[in-house]
Amino acid sequence: MAEDKKNKVKNLQFLMDANRASVITELALKNAQSRIELSNRLGLSRMAISGIVNDLIGENYIKEVLSDENMDIPRKTGRNPVILKISDRSINAIGIYIRRYEVHCVISDIKGEIFYHKHKTLPKNADNEVFLAVIYSLMDEAIEKNKEYYISGIGIASIGPLDIYGKRLFYPPNFYQIGNVFLGEELENRYHMPVFLDNDMNASALAEHYYGIYKKCKSIAYIGFCSGVGAGIIVKDRILHGSVGFAGEVGHISINPNGPKCSCGQKGCVELYTSISNLLLNTGTYSVKELIEVMQKPLVPLYVKQGIEECRTAVRTLLITMANMYDPNVIMLGEVPEELGSVYLEDMERYMNENMFHHGFQKIEVKFSSLREKAPYLGAVSLVFQKVFSGELPV
Repeated sequence: MAEDKKNKVKNLQFLMDANRASVITELALKNAQSRIELSNRLGLSRMAISGIVNDLIGENYIKEVLSDENMDIPRKTGRNPVILKISDRSINAIGIYIRRYEVHCVISDIKGEIFYHKHKTLPKNADNEVFLAVIYSLMDEAIEKNKEYYISGIGIASIGPLDIYGKRLFYPPNFYQIGNVFLGEELENRYHMPVFLDNDMNASALAEHYYGIYKKCKSIAYIGFCSGVGAGIIVKDRILHGSVGFAGEVGHISINPNGPKCSCGQKGCVELYTSISNLLLNTGTYSVKELIEVMQKPLVPLYVKQGIEECRTAVRTLLITMANMYDPNVIMLGEVPEELGSVYLEDMERYMNENMFHHGFQKIEVKFSSLREKAPYLGAVSLVFQKVFSGELPV
């Protein structure tokens, strides 16, 4: 009997935490702004919603404010309605974004508003000790300068390969002498906060899902084109990780068995034609600016045209593959300068929708990332906030 009673109390507390997390989620992502909207969206009674809201107001997590919107709608009282909002900087997270040559540190609130950002370049020939020292330096300064704010946890968006379950960075190619770093263990021991690790593509997809213009979509794909090519895939509101966390390595789909050899050992991989660095290599240019200038000339060299067309053909193939495999609502292209829209975006949506297997049944959009360069930064903190939204990380 005592055990049954204990389990009932535990289950009731879990339900209360879940409902509380759901209210925070709806307000943080601006899906609801009033008690009535919260009740309708969450299927909870108005009395239950009022109890949760009153508790959160008392704890300064949310606030009531007068709306200055919909001023053209006549109201009997002549007053603007009271709406609910997440209090500024009441629930925050630190995000670490690990790139090939630098480390970024940001702090954002749960509404996706970054209010602190600093980065450091990794010294040449950096080893694990130097790498961790750079992260500690950024973290220590961020915490010291923002010690008045509550930090829920630390999210790390990183180049890979990663052991996301063991929170470990393996041996990224061309990453100095850095490898086999247990980032989660190191940072949790030093800062006594929960740490969450994922690759930068998954994190960017999650940020788009929470804070981008397509946040109402249940399934999205985010493809990043930079020095390599990878994808983050959200299916029914969850990141698709695969069995060990390596899902989304679409840059290593071979599309030409007679093509050039890739670092992975295969030939003709997608990223050999579509990454920004390989596009520059294949067109004989040294920067995006130079490539654009060459493309705008009256006579574009044949080898440049060939490199661009190879890129476009590979992007088309990749988009159709993504559409056939994952059936997302939208595919977003990240890390691509808008000036290269004629290469990566122009006519791609039409071509993909006409040639994918289930053409005619739905239309999948192809767009540039709506968050642009902020995607991986917000992605890092989103790794923390997804745990808050799910109730796994109580506030």
